[in-house]
Amino acid sequence: NGFKLGGWVNSQRNRFKRLTSDQVDRLNQLDFIWDAIGSQWENGFHELKKFQQLNGHCSVPENFKTDNGFSLGNWVKVQRRNETTMSQDRMRQLNKVGFVWNPFGEKWEIGFKQFKLFVDREGHCLISDKYTDDDGYPLGNWVGTQRQTKKKLSVIKIRRLDALGFIWNAREHRWETGLTHLKKFKELEGHCEVKKVHKTYDGFQLGSW
Repeated sequence: NGFKLGGWVNSQRNRFKRLTSDQVDRLNQLDFIWDAIGSQWENGFHELKKFQQLNGHCSVPENFKTDNGFSLGNWVKVQRRNETTMSQDRMRQLNKVGFVWNPFGEKWEIGFKQFKLFVDREGHCLISDKYTDDDGYPLGNWVGTQRQTKKKLSVIKIRRLDALGFIWNAREHRWETGLTHLKKFKELEGHCEVKKVHKTYDGFQLGSW
């Protein structure tokens, strides 16, 4: 009927100290929300806990909405933006359920873990651009991204990759590998007339190189 209920509700919140005890009681009987922002936060945190229980993690996609239409992805983004001004109590609650403050850092760690598993299993770091591991993770794409964004990587990340023998320039690495094999071939055969189909003892296609 045109009554501005939203404005009236807001007025009750602002006039809380001037309301009579009877008025406060009557509003409380209706579960009146005195702190709208706090209520919205609690609602978002409740949805985050449900997401974590269902998925086993808090990596909420940016545009994710719950079944009831709540924009959880956006709520999570707001919490990250408010990290420096957030109360310690709320931060503790978020940390307790494994809140992801830096999604890019978490994604990097996942890629690094898969990269290390590959190196430990295969014994080398030469991964093709389109390689996908047995878990379905696009490791080749992750490796390519590290090469392209090396200047933006932290010193610590670069050191961790270097410790595993990360290949920053795959083309240059292949050329150096080929040259090494060619030198060995010449030492053994006394010449560089390598047949096109020749493979070295470790499977390197020297003839093709």
